[in-house]
Amino acid sequence: MEKQLSCVLMLPLKQIALRRFAATLWNEPDILASIGKFRERIQYGDYQKKWCGTVEFEVLDKISKLQLPESLTKQIIQILKPMGLRILRWKIFHEAFLSQSNCDYPFEYFNVSILEKLCWTTAGTVDYRKTAEELILCNVVDIVKRYKLACLYCLDHYIPEFWKELPQENKMYFYNRKHIRLPLLQFCWPYILKGEEYKLCVNSITGNPFGDSTLFQQRIFTCLSFAGNKAAVKYFFQKLSLEEREASLINAANSALGSQNVEPGHYPWRFPKENVTDVVFYLLSLMNPEQQSRFFRERPSDVLECFLDWPWQDAFLNIADAMWRSGTSCKKLRHSVGQDAEKDSKFRLLFTKFVPEFFPAQSERF
Repeated sequence: MEKQLSCVLMLPLKQIALRRFAATLWNEPDILASIGKFRERIQYGDYQKKWCGTVEFEVLDKISKLQLPESLTKQIIQILKPMGLRILRWKIFHEAFLSQSNCDYPFEYFNVSILEKLCWTTAGTVDYRKTAEELILCNVVDIVKRYKLACLYCLDHYIPEFWKELPQENKMYFYNRKHIRLPLLQFCWPYILKGEEYKLCVNSITGNPFGDSTLFQQRIFTCLSFAGNKAAVKYFFQKLSLEEREASLINAANSALGSQNVEPGHYPWRFPKENVTDVVFYLLSLMNPEQQSRFFRERPSDVLECFLDWPWQDAFLNIADAMWRSGTSCKKLRHSVGQDAEKDSKFRLLFTKFVPEFFPAQSERF
Protein backbone atom coordinates (compact mmCIF):
# COMPACT_ATOMS: atom_id res chain seq x y z
CA MET A 1 0.00 0.00 0.00
CA GLU A 2 1.65 3.23 -1.15
CA LYS A 3 -0.71 5.80 0.33
CA GLN A 4 -0.89 6.41 4.08
CA LEU A 5 -4.20 7.29 5.69
CA SER A 6 -4.54 10.75 7.21
CA CYS A 7 -6.15 11.23 10.63
CA VAL A 8 -7.77 14.44 9.36
CA LEU A 9 -11.16 14.28 7.66
CA MET A 10 -10.73 16.34 4.48
CA LEU A 11 -13.87 18.24 3.46
CA PRO A 12 -14.54 20.64 0.57
CA LEU A 13 -14.49 24.33 1.53
CA LYS A 14 -18.24 24.55 0.92
CA GLN A 15 -18.91 21.81 3.46
CA ILE A 16 -16.64 23.47 6.01
CA ALA A 17 -18.50 26.76 5.51
CA LEU A 18 -21.87 25.06 5.94
CA ARG A 19 -20.72 23.46 9.18
CA ARG A 20 -19.47 26.78 10.52
CA PHE A 21 -22.81 28.38 9.72
CA ALA A 22 -24.67 25.52 11.40
CA ALA A 23 -22.47 25.92 14.48
CA THR A 24 -23.44 29.60 14.78
CA LEU A 25 -27.11 28.57 14.84
CA TRP A 26 -26.52 26.02 17.58
CA ASN A 27 -24.53 28.59 19.58
CA GLU A 28 -27.28 31.22 19.68
CA PRO A 29 -28.28 32.06 23.30
CA ASP A 30 -31.92 30.95 23.05
CA ILE A 31 -30.89 27.61 21.55
CA LEU A 32 -28.22 27.08 24.21
CA ALA A 33 -30.84 27.83 26.87
CA SER A 34 -33.10 25.14 25.39
CA ILE A 35 -30.20 22.68 25.31
CA GLY A 36 -29.54 23.41 28.99
CA LYS A 37 -33.16 22.62 29.83
CA PHE A 38 -33.06 19.28 28.01
CA ARG A 39 -32.44 16.72 30.74
CA GLU A 40 -33.04 13.30 29.27
CA ARG A 41 -30.55 10.47 29.59
CA ILE A 42 -29.19 8.49 26.65
CA GLN A 43 -30.16 5.30 28.47
CA TYR A 44 -33.78 6.20 27.79
CA GLY A 45 -34.65 4.91 24.32
CA ASP A 46 -36.84 7.86 23.34
CA TYR A 47 -34.34 10.62 24.19
CA GLN A 48 -33.63 11.28 20.51
CA LYS A 49 -37.32 11.59 19.69
CA LYS A 50 -37.80 14.11 22.50
CA TRP A 51 -34.74 16.03 21.34
CA CYS A 52 -36.08 16.24 17.78
CA GLY A 53 -39.44 17.50 19.03
CA THR A 54 -37.99 20.23 21.21
CA VAL A 55 -34.48 21.62 20.74
CA GLU A 56 -33.97 20.47 17.16
CA PHE A 57 -37.41 21.81 16.22
CA GLU A 58 -36.43 25.28 17.47
CA VAL A 59 -33.29 25.33 15.33
CA LEU A 60 -35.14 24.14 12.24
CA ASP A 61 -37.73 26.85 12.83
CA LYS A 62 -34.95 29.44 12.77
CA ILE A 63 -33.75 28.15 9.41
CA SER A 64 -37.22 28.29 7.89
CA LYS A 65 -37.42 31.99 8.78
CA LEU A 66 -34.16 32.79 6.98
CA GLN A 67 -35.84 32.22 3.59
CA LEU A 68 -32.78 30.60 2.07
CA PRO A 69 -32.91 28.74 -1.27
CA GLU A 70 -34.56 25.35 -0.80
CA SER A 71 -31.51 23.38 -1.92
CA LEU A 72 -29.26 25.26 0.54
CA THR A 73 -31.77 24.81 3.35
CA LYS A 74 -31.78 21.04 2.78
CA GLN A 75 -27.99 20.91 2.91
CA ILE A 76 -27.90 22.87 6.16
CA ILE A 77 -30.57 20.68 7.76
CA GLN A 78 -28.62 17.53 6.84
CA ILE A 79 -25.70 18.97 8.79
CA LEU A 80 -27.64 20.57 11.65
CA LYS A 81 -29.31 17.38 12.84
CA PRO A 82 -26.19 15.26 13.47
CA MET A 83 -24.37 18.28 14.90
CA GLY A 84 -27.15 18.72 17.43
CA LEU A 85 -26.96 15.10 18.54
CA ARG A 86 -23.21 15.53 19.00
CA ILE A 87 -23.89 18.44 21.36
CA LEU A 88 -26.43 16.39 23.29
CA ARG A 89 -24.10 13.43 23.77
CA TRP A 90 -21.21 15.70 24.76
CA LYS A 91 -23.48 17.37 27.33
CA ILE A 92 -24.82 14.14 28.83
CA PHE A 93 -21.37 12.54 29.01
CA HIS A 94 -19.76 15.51 30.76
CA GLU A 95 -22.66 16.14 33.12
CA ALA A 96 -22.29 12.59 34.37
CA PHE A 97 -18.49 12.76 34.45
CA LEU A 98 -18.39 16.00 36.44
CA SER A 99 -21.22 15.06 38.79
CA GLN A 100 -20.47 15.09 42.51
CA SER A 101 -22.80 12.14 42.91
CA ASN A 102 -21.84 8.47 42.85
CA CYS A 103 -25.10 7.59 41.14
CA ASP A 104 -25.48 7.70 37.37
CA TYR A 105 -27.98 10.56 37.38
CA PRO A 106 -26.20 13.92 37.83
CA PHE A 107 -27.29 16.53 40.34
CA GLU A 108 -25.97 19.37 38.19
CA TYR A 109 -26.79 20.28 34.62
CA PHE A 110 -24.95 22.49 32.18
CA ASN A 111 -26.36 25.97 31.72
CA VAL A 112 -25.69 28.59 29.04
CA SER A 113 -22.50 29.83 30.72
CA ILE A 114 -20.97 26.39 30.14
CA LEU A 115 -22.60 25.55 26.82
CA GLU A 116 -21.44 28.80 25.22
CA LYS A 117 -17.85 27.56 25.60
CA LEU A 118 -18.45 24.80 23.04
CA CYS A 119 -15.73 24.62 20.40
CA TRP A 120 -16.07 22.96 17.01
CA THR A 121 -13.86 21.12 14.57
CA THR A 122 -13.92 21.95 10.87
CA ALA A 123 -15.84 18.69 10.37
CA GLY A 124 -18.71 20.03 12.49
CA THR A 125 -18.11 17.91 15.59
CA VAL A 126 -17.61 19.14 19.13
CA ASP A 127 -13.91 19.62 19.87
CA TYR A 128 -13.80 17.87 23.25
CA ARG A 129 -10.25 18.82 24.17
CA LYS A 130 -10.46 22.47 23.14
CA THR A 131 -13.83 22.87 24.86
CA ALA A 132 -12.39 21.39 28.05
CA GLU A 133 -9.50 23.85 27.91
CA GLU A 134 -11.94 26.74 27.48
CA LEU A 135 -13.89 25.57 30.53
CA ILE A 136 -10.88 25.23 32.80
CA LEU A 137 -9.60 28.69 31.86
CA CYS A 138 -12.79 30.41 33.02
CA ASN A 139 -14.61 30.50 36.34
CA VAL A 140 -17.78 28.67 35.31
CA VAL A 141 -16.66 25.38 36.91
CA ASP A 142 -15.05 24.84 40.31
CA ILE A 143 -11.51 23.62 40.99
CA VAL A 144 -12.49 19.95 41.34
CA LYS A 145 -14.18 20.00 37.93
CA ARG A 146 -11.26 21.85 36.39
CA TYR A 147 -8.91 19.22 37.78
CA LYS A 148 -11.05 16.34 36.45
CA LEU A 149 -11.32 17.90 33.00
CA ALA A 150 -7.58 18.56 32.82
CA CYS A 151 -6.92 14.93 33.78
CA LEU A 152 -9.47 13.54 31.33
CA TYR A 153 -7.84 15.29 28.38
CA CYS A 154 -4.24 15.05 29.67
CA LEU A 155 -3.75 18.82 29.78
CA ASP A 156 -0.54 18.28 31.69
CA HIS A 157 0.46 21.95 31.82
CA TYR A 158 -2.58 22.67 34.04
CA ILE A 159 -2.78 19.54 36.19
CA PRO A 160 0.07 20.27 38.68
CA GLU A 161 -1.36 23.68 39.57
CA PHE A 162 -4.91 22.38 39.89
CA TRP A 163 -3.63 19.57 42.12
CA LYS A 164 -2.06 22.12 44.45
CA GLU A 165 -5.34 24.04 44.65
CA LEU A 166 -7.49 21.00 45.47
CA PRO A 167 -8.81 20.78 49.04
CA GLN A 168 -7.03 18.10 51.07
CA GLU A 169 -10.10 15.87 51.25
CA ASN A 170 -10.25 15.78 47.45
CA LYS A 171 -6.55 14.97 47.23
CA MET A 172 -7.05 12.05 49.58
CA TYR A 173 -9.97 10.84 47.48
CA PHE A 174 -8.12 10.95 44.15
CA TYR A 175 -4.80 9.66 45.52
CA ASN A 176 -6.25 6.39 46.78
CA ARG A 177 -5.43 2.92 45.52
CA LYS A 178 -8.98 1.78 46.24
CA HIS A 179 -10.19 3.94 43.37
CA ILE A 180 -7.57 3.00 40.79
CA ARG A 181 -9.21 2.05 37.53
CA LEU A 182 -7.13 2.74 34.47
CA PRO A 183 -9.56 4.66 32.23
CA LEU A 184 -10.40 7.04 35.13
CA LEU A 185 -7.54 9.46 34.67
CA GLN A 186 -8.43 11.69 37.63
CA PHE A 187 -7.23 8.80 39.83
CA CYS A 188 -4.13 8.12 37.71
CA TRP A 189 -2.66 11.60 37.51
CA PRO A 190 -1.76 11.95 41.22
CA TYR A 191 0.50 8.91 40.78
CA ILE A 192 1.89 10.25 37.50
CA LEU A 193 2.75 13.56 39.20
CA LYS A 194 4.63 11.66 41.91
CA GLY A 195 6.42 9.37 39.44
CA GLU A 196 4.55 6.36 40.82
CA GLU A 197 2.97 5.02 37.65
CA TYR A 198 4.16 1.52 38.55
CA LYS A 199 1.56 1.49 41.33
CA LEU A 200 -1.21 1.83 38.75
CA CYS A 201 -0.68 -1.65 37.32
CA VAL A 202 -2.57 -3.63 39.92
CA ASN A 203 -3.02 -7.39 40.18
CA SER A 204 -6.78 -7.94 39.90
CA ILE A 205 -6.65 -10.82 42.41
CA THR A 206 -4.25 -9.62 45.11
CA GLY A 207 -4.69 -5.88 44.60
CA ASN A 208 -0.92 -5.45 44.75
CA PRO A 209 0.94 -3.31 42.20
CA PHE A 210 3.22 -4.97 39.69
CA GLY A 211 5.22 -3.92 36.67
CA ASP A 212 6.63 -0.48 35.97
CA SER A 213 5.72 2.84 34.37
CA THR A 214 6.23 1.41 30.88
CA LEU A 215 3.65 -1.32 31.47
CA PHE A 216 1.21 1.30 32.75
CA GLN A 217 1.61 3.44 29.63
CA GLN A 218 0.95 0.51 27.32
CA ARG A 219 -2.09 -0.61 29.29
CA ILE A 220 -3.59 2.87 29.61
CA PHE A 221 -3.06 3.44 25.88
CA THR A 222 -5.19 0.38 25.11
CA CYS A 223 -7.81 1.17 27.77
CA LEU A 224 -8.24 4.72 26.53
CA SER A 225 -8.67 3.45 22.97
CA PHE A 226 -11.57 1.33 24.22
CA ALA A 227 -12.98 4.37 26.02
CA GLY A 228 -12.86 6.52 22.88
CA ASN A 229 -10.74 9.26 24.47
CA LYS A 230 -8.74 10.44 21.46
CA ALA A 231 -6.97 13.31 23.26
CA ALA A 232 -5.61 10.96 25.93
CA VAL A 233 -4.79 8.25 23.37
CA LYS A 234 -2.64 10.77 21.49
CA TYR A 235 -0.97 11.89 24.71
CA PHE A 236 0.04 8.41 25.89
CA PHE A 237 1.06 7.30 22.40
CA GLN A 238 3.79 9.93 22.57
CA LYS A 239 5.03 8.34 25.81
CA LEU A 240 5.63 4.96 24.17
CA SER A 241 8.94 3.90 22.65
CA LEU A 242 9.06 2.95 18.96
CA GLU A 243 8.99 -0.74 19.87
CA GLU A 244 6.07 -0.26 22.26
CA ARG A 245 4.14 1.69 19.66
CA GLU A 246 4.52 -1.05 17.09
CA ALA A 247 3.52 -3.70 19.62
CA SER A 248 0.51 -1.76 20.93
CA LEU A 249 -1.15 -0.21 17.87
CA ILE A 250 -3.17 -3.16 16.58
CA ASN A 251 -4.18 -4.22 20.10
CA ALA A 252 -5.41 -0.69 20.79
CA ALA A 253 -7.31 -0.54 17.49
CA ASN A 254 -8.94 -3.91 18.18
CA SER A 255 -9.87 -2.69 21.64
CA ALA A 256 -11.53 0.38 20.14
CA LEU A 257 -13.45 -1.73 17.63
CA GLY A 258 -14.55 -4.03 20.43
CA SER A 259 -16.19 -1.18 22.29
CA GLN A 260 -18.47 -0.37 19.35
CA ASN A 261 -20.97 -3.04 20.35
CA VAL A 262 -20.94 -2.33 24.08
CA GLU A 263 -23.89 -0.52 25.63
CA PRO A 264 -22.88 2.85 27.18
CA GLY A 265 -24.49 1.98 30.50
CA HIS A 266 -22.04 -0.89 31.03
CA TYR A 267 -19.09 1.51 30.99
CA PRO A 268 -20.23 4.98 32.12
CA TRP A 269 -16.70 6.34 31.63
CA ARG A 270 -16.76 5.47 27.93
CA PHE A 271 -17.13 8.36 25.51
CA PRO A 272 -20.07 8.53 23.07
CA LYS A 273 -19.85 5.83 20.41
CA GLU A 274 -18.94 8.17 17.56
CA ASN A 275 -15.78 9.21 19.44
CA VAL A 276 -14.52 5.65 19.11
CA THR A 277 -14.45 6.08 15.33
CA ASP A 278 -12.22 9.12 15.81
CA VAL A 279 -9.82 6.89 17.74
CA VAL A 280 -9.92 4.10 15.14
CA PHE A 281 -9.17 6.51 12.32
CA TYR A 282 -6.32 8.07 14.30
CA LEU A 283 -4.78 4.68 15.09
CA LEU A 284 -5.09 3.60 11.46
CA SER A 285 -3.16 6.70 10.41
CA LEU A 286 -0.33 5.71 12.78
CA MET A 287 0.03 2.19 11.43
CA ASN A 288 2.59 1.30 8.80
CA PRO A 289 1.32 -0.32 5.57
CA GLU A 290 1.94 -3.84 6.89
CA GLN A 291 -0.03 -3.18 10.08
CA GLN A 292 -2.91 -1.60 8.16
CA SER A 293 -3.02 -4.56 5.79
CA ARG A 294 -3.14 -7.03 8.67
CA PHE A 295 -5.82 -5.05 10.50
CA PHE A 296 -8.00 -4.74 7.39
CA ARG A 297 -7.77 -8.44 6.54
CA GLU A 298 -8.75 -9.49 10.05
CA ARG A 299 -11.77 -7.20 10.54
CA PRO A 300 -12.97 -5.63 7.27
CA SER A 301 -16.63 -5.36 8.21
CA ASP A 302 -15.95 -4.00 11.71
CA VAL A 303 -13.60 -1.35 10.33
CA LEU A 304 -16.04 -0.22 7.66
CA GLU A 305 -18.93 -0.10 10.08
CA CYS A 306 -17.07 2.49 12.14
CA PHE A 307 -17.24 4.91 9.25
CA LEU A 308 -20.99 4.90 8.72
CA ASP A 309 -21.70 7.53 11.36
CA TRP A 310 -21.70 11.21 10.46
CA PRO A 311 -19.37 12.89 9.55
CA TRP A 312 -17.21 9.89 8.67
CA GLN A 313 -19.17 8.62 5.64
CA ASP A 314 -16.82 10.54 3.34
CA ALA A 315 -13.91 8.57 4.80
CA PHE A 316 -15.69 5.26 4.16
CA LEU A 317 -14.60 5.17 0.53
CA ASN A 318 -10.99 5.99 1.38
CA ILE A 319 -10.94 3.15 3.90
CA ALA A 320 -12.52 0.74 1.41
CA ASP A 321 -9.95 1.77 -1.20
CA ALA A 322 -7.14 1.22 1.31
CA MET A 323 -8.52 -2.27 1.96
CA TRP A 324 -8.34 -3.14 -1.72
CA ARG A 325 -4.79 -1.85 -1.95
CA SER A 326 -3.80 -3.73 1.21
CA GLY A 327 -4.77 -7.05 -0.30
CA THR A 328 -8.16 -7.57 1.34
CA SER A 329 -10.04 -9.70 -1.15
CA CYS A 330 -12.90 -7.96 -2.95
CA LYS A 331 -14.96 -11.09 -2.47
CA LYS A 332 -14.54 -10.90 1.29
CA LEU A 333 -15.18 -7.16 1.29
CA ARG A 334 -18.27 -7.53 -0.88
CA HIS A 335 -19.62 -10.22 1.43
CA SER A 336 -18.98 -8.11 4.53
CA VAL A 337 -20.55 -4.92 3.18
CA GLY A 338 -23.34 -6.67 1.31
CA GLN A 339 -24.34 -8.58 4.43
CA ASP A 340 -24.72 -5.36 6.39
CA ALA A 341 -26.45 -3.59 3.48
CA GLU A 342 -29.36 -5.98 3.88
CA LYS A 343 -30.05 -4.74 7.41
CA ASP A 344 -28.65 -1.19 7.48
CA SER A 345 -29.89 1.61 5.22
CA LYS A 346 -26.64 3.56 5.58
CA PHE A 347 -24.66 0.58 4.31
CA ARG A 348 -27.22 0.05 1.53
CA LEU A 349 -26.76 3.60 0.25
CA LEU A 350 -23.00 3.21 0.04
CA PHE A 351 -23.28 -0.28 -1.37
CA THR A 352 -25.67 0.56 -4.21
CA LYS A 353 -24.63 4.10 -5.13
CA PHE A 354 -21.38 5.55 -3.89
CA VAL A 355 -19.03 2.60 -4.35
CA PRO A 356 -19.86 2.15 -8.06
CA GLU A 357 -19.72 5.91 -8.58
CA PHE A 358 -16.32 6.49 -7.00
CA PHE A 359 -14.74 3.15 -7.90
CA PRO A 360 -16.08 2.38 -11.39
CA ALA A 361 -13.19 0.03 -12.10
CA GLN A 362 -14.20 -2.14 -9.17
CA SER A 363 -17.97 -1.66 -9.46
CA GLU A 364 -18.43 -4.92 -11.36
CA ARG A 365 -16.84 -6.77 -8.45
CA PHE A 366 -19.61 -5.45 -6.25
